[in-house]
Amino acid sequence: MVKDMMSYCWKNTYILQQMSHYALLGAGEQGEIYLEAFNNDDDPTYLKIIKDTPVPITEHPRQLTYTPTRSPQTKLLNYRGARWRGIQATERIRDTVIPLTISEKMHLISHFQLKISPPQIIGIAESYVLSDVALIPDQVYLVCRRLRIAYGLIQPKTDDTNQLYDYDTILLHIAQIYDLADDLTLEHLDNRLWDIPVLNPLDCLRYQNNVILLDGYQVHIWEGKATCGTG
Repeated sequence: MVKDMMSYCWKNTYILQQMSHYALLGAGEQGEIYLEAFNNDDDPTYLKIIKDTPVPITEHPRQLTYTPTRSPQTKLLNYRGARWRGIQATERIRDTVIPLTISEKMHLISHFQLKISPPQIIGIAESYVLSDVALIPDQVYLVCRRLRIAYGLIQPKTDDTNQLYDYDTILLHIAQIYDLADDLTLEHLDNRLWDIPVLNPLDCLRYQNNVILLDGYQVHIWEGKATCGTG
């Protein structure tokens, strides 16, 4: 994995108010960062981070110089092949998921502190690239990726409509350095990105020589340098 061919040094982290959900809209020419915030069923509100302070703005920003992207090269990670909940035999779930190795299953359980055992994990029911950043164009990308992991239940359950199911899915958000030349596995997941803990990566963006990552209720910024710690 060519993770260190371009070094990025931590520049700042902004803490956001705990709304239900945030989305990274983009950045302006001066480096101001724009976000969309949702709280339950209310209409979205908008934020602008400038001079180290998140402040509300009245409407959706119209002039965004940089916006999140999804490159054609990372579309290979997209997959949707299984229902999110159902009966294993009826749905033929083991034929429609992306299988995982024992090592990958154990790493997922450890990384996300999942309350299930490795044999319960069936595989990847959905994979979707939310956004990416080209660290080395056409070769290495930082990817924010949504995963749904299918797992078998110890005992069947019924849902709110009284439908029986014996497998379910867990929604996970991951950030990965994706090298197109490597076979990508989930064994390389790390809860740190360029030395900063990352808990719930939702969106990423590059502007000028900086990388922005929306991480739950935080926004991290790294600055690209040939050698971190200099200059």
